[in-house]
Amino acid sequence: MRSVTLKICRRTLVAAGMTLFLVAPVAAKETVIKEAEVPKPVTETLVRQYPAAKVDKFELEEEHGKRLYEATFRDGNRDIEVKLTPQGELVEEEEMIAEKDLPEAVRKSFAGSKYGKSKISKVERVVDLAKKDKKDKKDQPTFDIKVTDGGKTVELRYDATGKLLGTE
Repeated sequence: MRSVTLKICRRTLVAAGMTLFLVAPVAAKETVIKEAEVPKPVTETLVRQYPAAKVDKFELEEEHGKRLYEATFRDGNRDIEVKLTPQGELVEEEEMIAEKDLPEAVRKSFAGSKYGKSKISKVERVVDLAKKDKKDKKDQPTFDIKVTDGGKTVELRYDATGKLLGTE
């Protein structure tokens, strides 16, 4: 009986270890890097698209075998984070905004949600610039609202019409 239990425990541990081994590489890995390590096309795009930008940091992100460069900066009075390919193509832009700057439909939808009374810690306007299909509504912003609810942090994503697209 004891040897059967040990075999089951051993198999369970091996299965758990294999699951972690297979799942862990899928998660994005971000590393802070120096500007000198950023490809020239990336820095050229930043200078061209955001001439007043004062970059706070660069990160190299690897997810699903793809490399993206992330820049966090201040452009005038805007706090922005962008993701770019090594070739300098803008993939995504996130801009911190005030809650009052959310579209009315998003504010109403959020207020009527189960998180409507939660403490908001961050609000962002997100534009996915990489969508290729016209049905994907390229350049249409979504809005992320990060809240703390019962000690748990939740991020809600809405489209401009106030439709909840998902939570994280």
